[in-house]
Amino acid sequence: CPELIVTLSKAGVSTAPSASRRMACRYATHAFQFNNVPSRLLCMWVLEDPNGDVREEASRGMIPFRVSSDGVYKPDSAAPFPTFASLCQEGISGLCQRFEDEKVPLTTEAKIREALVRFVQDCVAANARKSQTSTESYLATRALGNLQLYADYLGQSLELERLSPAGESAAAEALLAVLWSNRSSKQKVQSPVTEERLHSRLLKGSHRGGQEALA
Repeated sequence: CPELIVTLSKAGVSTAPSASRRMACRYATHAFQFNNVPSRLLCMWVLEDPNGDVREEASRGMIPFRVSSDGVYKPDSAAPFPTFASLCQEGISGLCQRFEDEKVPLTTEAKIREALVRFVQDCVAANARKSQTSTESYLATRALGNLQLYADYLGQSLELERLSPAGESAAAEALLAVLWSNRSSKQKVQSPVTEERLHSRLLKGSHRGGQEALA
């Protein structure tokens, strides 16, 4: 159940033994489908864990997989990805609230924010392919409220001092994609950053996709 996952995920940022953190992460990756957002968030919390076994389990949880009869982990192309709505309502909203409640160090927050940005982009691309449409068209049909929530999250991430240059470019590219997909709509997504600041963030990092987006 989602409540149990939320409770277990606290092990990722506490002083719990590494075995407990790994067990919580393993439970999230094996007991829930890939489209379960709380379990993916748990993995994000421990992607930078000091214990290598915990990091390995967390990284595994960010990619859909299946376990073969002989115990081998294999990619699962049929696994459902989280929807954009669930990523916004369960992922972004829950994550931001937790940052406030737990006073997460800025360096840790920056890494988690970047992981979520990249994960949302992966999910958008996967769901667009499943719908046989482009990512732009997929985003254009999402609810305005969710698009604005995501845009605001990206804007907050861009203002975070500890975000890596590549993370800044990834967040800026994602924000540009949201604004571009919404350009023809009567109800516009309001950009949380100025156009000049957005473009400077695209150019700041080495994320190739961000630079290509300016072309």
